[in-house]
Amino acid sequence: MNLHDILFASKISGKSAGNADLSNYYTKSQTNSLIDGKVDKVAGKSLSTNDFTTTLKNKLDGLSNYDDTKIKADISANATAIGNKVDKVTGKGLSTNDFTTTLKNKLNE
Repeated sequence: MNLHDILFASKISGKSAGNADLSNYYTKSQTNSLIDGKVDKVAGKSLSTNDFTTTLKNKLDGLSNYDDTKIKADISANATAIGNKVDKVTGKGLSTNDFTTTLKNKLNE
């Protein structure tokens, strides 16, 4: 039985609702509070209408896609250049002294 049925039955019979549990129903103030947070429905509108100002619409219409071809080419070139580099080895530095093992052994003698 819902609240309407209980109240309707009590009006017809002239009796009170008695010990009916109404704890699962909103109070008047709770209902008013919930209703106050709602937006009035406007005829011909839905939740997704595009109500832009003329200024914003003109700005959006004037936008064009960004051409990122050059940036993508630069990224690709950088990735290739980085891929051609030698990995850093801990404890070793860069040098133009390119010795072969034979030359290194001679120097150590």
